[in-house]
Amino acid sequence: MRTFLLGIAAMVLGSGAGGCATVGTVQTARPIAPGSVQVGLEPGLWGVEGRGWLPTANVAVRYGLGRRFDVGARLGAGGIGASAKVALTDPDEQVVASLAPMVGGFGVALFGVGTKAVHAQLPLIVGVGMRGGHELVVAPKIVAWHLSGSAGLAGARSTVVGAGGTIGVSLRVAPGVRLLPEIGMVQPVYGKASTRIAFWDIDMRAGVPLYQATVGVLLGGER
Repeated sequence: MRTFLLGIAAMVLGSGAGGCATVGTVQTARPIAPGSVQVGLEPGLWGVEGRGWLPTANVAVRYGLGRRFDVGARLGAGGIGASAKVALTDPDEQVVASLAPMVGGFGVALFGVGTKAVHAQLPLIVGVGMRGGHELVVAPKIVAWHLSGSAGLAGARSTVVGAGGTIGVSLRVAPGVRLLPEIGMVQPVYGKASTRIAFWDIDMRAGVPLYQATVGVLLGGER
């Protein structure tokens, strides 16, 4: 029962709970324009080394609060999340570095069985501007998950911490429209959570990388 409950939480978390499936970044290094709104559509795949892949889908919204600062929210197959982004360097320079902390989670209770999944990640997003308004985006990060489940009086909890990053290219295809294909990998270094559900082996443990591939469509928010 312990592995079953944790597996449900892990699968939910992998499906995109509040943080681009907790591996992805899917944003540029530059905060969006003050007072503007950006909507992101984020279909993709999430997988575990040697265990197969799960489809993911998120919708994100960002709002520009200042020249160096924006905030966002994300809704996905696994839950909801919030994020902020602050530019550490001048956002109008060719190379920009920003911190973008994110938190998210999910919870459900059915027929006496409950699962919760909470995660946080801290990426350092570095953007290198290119001709045409395009941008190379690299984001090393630290990620943490806390998974829990219960059935009656029985309970199970697990915490997993990992490190990795993402790399993508923000392509300006039209005014106010960007295409952002991105790949990411995080390798857990502490903790584990594993089970088999239906067709999927969910195995989050040290030494077994987690992967994500996403193609984001970003609408609005141009500086």
